[in-house]
Amino acid sequence: MTRSAFARKKVLKKTKNEGLGRKKFLKILKKHGADKVLFATDSPWSNAKRDIERVKALPVDESMKEDILYNNSIKLLEINPCN
Repeated sequence: MTRSAFARKKVLKKTKNEGLGRKKFLKILKKHGADKVLFATDSPWSNAKRDIERVKALPVDESMKEDILYNNSIKLLEINPCN
């Protein structure tokens, strides 16, 4: 295993077991933009309701929260919410 692959594996394990953390999530959000972040969950192994509440509690614009929770999924899956 290359050093970079090992580092990625270590990071993924850490985030899976401990959660990403609010500070790190906000840093990623600032760097990449809300249009590049998609809400997802490992249900039934995680608490989706709790995770949604965490997104709603972020100190960012409501439009960014809507992108993360809804709009980006609609775009990605090419869903027409009016149908």
